[in-house]
Amino acid sequence: MTTATKPLLHIRDLRTEFQTARGTVPAVAGVSFDLHAGETLGIVGESGSGKSVLGRTIMGLVAPSRTTAVHGTVEFDGTDLLRASVRERRALLGAQIAMVFQDPLSSLNPVKRIGVHLTETLRQHNELSRSEARRRAIELLDTVRIPEAARRFDQFPHELSGGMRQRVMIAMALSCDPRLLIADEPTTALDVTVQRQVLDLLAVLCEERQMATILISHDLGIVAGRSDRVAVMYAGRIVESAKAEEFFRHQRHPYPRGLLASTPQLESPARTVLTTVPGRPPDLARWPGGCHFSPRCPNVQDQCRQTQPPVEQAADGRTLACFHPVGAAGVSEGGKSDGRNG
Repeated sequence: MTTATKPLLHIRDLRTEFQTARGTVPAVAGVSFDLHAGETLGIVGESGSGKSVLGRTIMGLVAPSRTTAVHGTVEFDGTDLLRASVRERRALLGAQIAMVFQDPLSSLNPVKRIGVHLTETLRQHNELSRSEARRRAIELLDTVRIPEAARRFDQFPHELSGGMRQRVMIAMALSCDPRLLIADEPTTALDVTVQRQVLDLLAVLCEERQMATILISHDLGIVAGRSDRVAVMYAGRIVESAKAEEFFRHQRHPYPRGLLASTPQLESPARTVLTTVPGRPPDLARWPGGCHFSPRCPNVQDQCRQTQPPVEQAADGRTLACFHPVGAAGVSEGGKSDGRNG
């Protein structure tokens, strides 16, 4: 991670709302963070927590419309992407900001050969000839460790395995040497061995190129050891973020603590019943108020049901949105109230 003081990506109070027949759904509800060059931020949360919408909003793939509203600041190297002109955004997206999507089979055009996917981006941003673009595309396929890269260049997406298709997506994202890479569930539908290969490849490439990286996942095990900082999202908000080492040593919000407790452990005896986070994510279109996690929280108090806790930053840089965090007076380390706060 770099020691630069000025962040490459500066996000403040980012909000993405969708107008539906059931009301307004705040998919991203006031997210703020900074990301420096060479730094990796792991964003974790359940399905529906707003992780993917956050990544797509940063990329400009969620455009304001009659049914969609985007507010806040998304500043990349001094340029506010939400207020930039179409020409400014086109110059940045793909060239300096790239994204790896979670489902390569649906992200790749099934009637276009692999080489076409790669050369289109290269020729658009780098003004290369056909032969130069082909040579560079084959080099990229080789960089992401696809065997027989020249032959794969002329194949269609369905002729490649899931792991190879994901590597093609990574090659496309890296084709113009971006400074920011957003990887949205890059190991979805891959077996464990291929997951490890893809994640290790991403880590090596990001370190070699000193790219800032946002690694989005529903699995804390995916971001462990691969992130400088971890942020946990719930119902569109970042409820806790901290340096990775400190986060995995101790979680203060009951939700990430519950997520980590539900992770299977190799040393656990056979037939051990997994711990789960009770309940299910809230219906944001019908939410009456208060902390969104309160119906599932072991530390819930009356204050939690009435008021949404603000996101506050501690002296060590950890951010937290919780009135009664784990370890506070009256709350046990196990995440349950000892009765003194009631």
